[in-house]
Amino acid sequence: MLVATATPTLCVSLFGPLRLRHQTGHHPLNLTGATRELLAFLLTRAGEASRREVLIETFWPDATLEKGRSALTTALWRVKKVLGRTPGLGLYTFDDLVSIETDEDVLVDVVALESAGALARREMNDAGALDPQTRRQLATAVRAVSGPFLEGCDSHWVLIERERLTGVYISKVRLLMRDAEARRAYDDGLDWGRLLLATDPLLEAVHHDMIALYARAGERRRAILQYETLWEVLHNELGIEPNPATRALRDRILAGEPATAAMIDVAAGRSDAALAEL
Repeated sequence: MLVATATPTLCVSLFGPLRLRHQTGHHPLNLTGATRELLAFLLTRAGEASRREVLIETFWPDATLEKGRSALTTALWRVKKVLGRTPGLGLYTFDDLVSIETDEDVLVDVVALESAGALARREMNDAGALDPQTRRQLATAVRAVSGPFLEGCDSHWVLIERERLTGVYISKVRLLMRDAEARRAYDDGLDWGRLLLATDPLLEAVHHDMIALYARAGERRRAILQYETLWEVLHNELGIEPNPATRALRDRILAGEPATAAMIDVAAGRSDAALAEL
């Protein structure tokens, strides 16, 4: 699976509406309903096998076993027909297993984000910095996220996967923030934080990291302004105050304590669910 920065011959976008894009333009899918969702489901797990009974339960939960198997067989036939006109993607079945495999020059945005993030987490050094190539790969994967997972689709499995992938996205951007802090590239870290807050201004952990980054950059006034922004957002939207860790960080800054790298290591208690993956 391609996660490098080389130009892929086919890009599969699952963030935002489902799209297949060649170097020469978009590739028409001509699939609708459960068949289109089935394709998206298998692409999300490209390189992994799914059991037929899981697919039937996911897409035809109210059908009898016989009708479910028939519906799945028809849908797989339609998917295979489309992929037969799509170089780089192949549908494979073996006994009760089904999978989509990709060539090395095919990029699936969901898979690229998770793969690049896992690599970054393994290779991040004790100081929190990434090597340049790993940083570029992760930044490229993050920037490829063009919207919510399968935007416009509200099926149960999509909603669950969307929530999970939103958490993955947040956690990987926060890895880039931590890397920027370790390199003292504070402006880079703040830019990543602004990217997240533009999507969800209630992410207290990101506000916390930005407050720490401003302090580390010697911009204590802007650190306090960031805290005040957080306070206002939480008060107006949820009727709550920042949590004790973030308030303690503000107090340390107001007291004039030296800004240290440890500031950004104190995660806000009401952080996003993906922090466990950091």
